[in-house]
Amino acid sequence: MGGNAFSTLDTPRLSHEQWELLRVRCIKILLEFYEQVVCPPEAPEKVDHGDVDLLVEAPKHPIEPDTLQNALGAVSRTKVGVTMSFAVPLPETQESFAQIDVHICGEGNLQWELWMASYGDLVQILGHQNRGIGLTMNDKGLNVRVPEVEITNRKQAMILLTKEPIKVMQFLGLDAEHWQRGFATLEDLFFWCSAGRFYNKPKSSDAAPEQTTNDRARLKKRPMFANYFYEWIPAHPEAWQNDERVQRDVVLQEAIKSFGVRTQYEAIMTTWRQEVNANDALISIKESLPITGSALGLVLKGIKRWVTFKDGQPQMRPLGEPEEDITKLPDWLPRITSEELGQLNEWLQKNWPELKSREKHRSEARRELGQGVAGSMATLSLLPTDQL
Repeated sequence: MGGNAFSTLDTPRLSHEQWELLRVRCIKILLEFYEQVVCPPEAPEKVDHGDVDLLVEAPKHPIEPDTLQNALGAVSRTKVGVTMSFAVPLPETQESFAQIDVHICGEGNLQWELWMASYGDLVQILGHQNRGIGLTMNDKGLNVRVPEVEITNRKQAMILLTKEPIKVMQFLGLDAEHWQRGFATLEDLFFWCSAGRFYNKPKSSDAAPEQTTNDRARLKKRPMFANYFYEWIPAHPEAWQNDERVQRDVVLQEAIKSFGVRTQYEAIMTTWRQEVNANDALISIKESLPITGSALGLVLKGIKRWVTFKDGQPQMRPLGEPEEDITKLPDWLPRITSEELGQLNEWLQKNWPELKSREKHRSEARRELGQGVAGSMATLSLLPTDQL
């Protein structure tokens, strides 16, 4: 969505009157094909438009792109992902065109995608304010991030809370009825964005966003986003619920309680604790061994492949048993206790040479097997075809 899909056609910016006429006409046409068709409300005070954005969900019957193109009266179309763009002639002339973007939403996703696309940069502004308190809005919904886990695995740290916009606004302490009514001015919208119960007054007059790559891109490409942080915030220090930043743990616990996700939280924390325990155990094991370099690497592989626990005691797996997958941690390592780790380190002082030897012999055997297979294939390639 953005108005640049047809480089060979003249697609001038649309006046608000042109945009409104096209919006109404296209919604009426698309309702013949889809159960739901909506147009995200534009930012207030916008005087012209690059295109007409429409969201659709639930086709009434199978739809061919040619059928949609003909129904809209478009002379050309293109597609990127799930968004189709159509070049529709402007009523005043057949030489200029309006870009109509039709974004196809997955089942049950239209309201969330409408929220994400409404009122210009509104969600971008909220997203920046949510970042510091551990909240993230993405294509799946509103998520809370578990801080301990986020340090090493941001994706694993996410707990999905909801994809219902009303519930998001209620949780953030934002006026949902006001959002549904719309905003008359940017000033009105900016006050609304700053009114959330978790948001705090900036520490200084310089309220610009943190300079991440995404922030820099937004500041260059999104004047509404830049206006809010560079101009409006410094001029309105009174427009905040809190003088100090609300702690992330407060927001996390509120989210867990409000959305009933304690089970998911506990599961993530259990996995994280086990990973930390396993990493700490591996560090202890490395430090306890009197070897370094390639020898240490062989022994660590051997521990994963050949060591098991029985009745709390480390043991060597019999050679005839199926091998463990050493690309994964052994089952016992994430749950190893400090007592068991001490016993393992003591056991390794006597048994690390055997682990090294097993791994070395295994590696040599596999190498010889590979060479043997390669040699057999080379021999076969030299035989006459009637002997194959």
